[in-house]
Amino acid sequence: MVRPMRPVSYVNFHRGGSLRCETLVLTCIDFRFRKQVAELLMHAGYRDFDILALPGASHALVRNESRDTALNSIELSVRLHGVKRLIIVDHEDCGTCGGSAAFHSTEEEEKFHTSSLQSAVKLVHAKFPHLEVIATYMDWQQIRQVV
Repeated sequence: MVRPMRPVSYVNFHRGGSLRCETLVLTCIDFRFRKQVAELLMHAGYRDFDILALPGASHALVRNESRDTALNSIELSVRLHGVKRLIIVDHEDCGTCGGSAAFHSTEEEEKFHTSSLQSAVKLVHAKFPHLEVIATYMDWQQIRQVV
């Protein structure tokens, strides 16, 4: 059963303010990690950021069928909001990659994501050389930067 949304009042402190934000976060659409991604970014000091949610995060850049969508969205965020930094967040048990069951171990799964993240970083740097790109991998307990 779908519940109708009732009007809710809120205050948006950005109204009439700057359209600039320095960070764009490319994350997976997976609802299981959404809250943790936002909390960890806020904890790391990223207050204002654009969010681009695409299936598989880095895989959206690496795969031919979704690459243009990902790159066009990044370009739009750069152009409209002056983004200078891209944070890519891949995660454990990603359905786009077959989930954890597709791998023999958590180490193999993380290695797969690390490779995809590295390819995505190279692709982004080729198209947007001015962007700082931070690649991260998130498991069920923590998020860490991938080199």
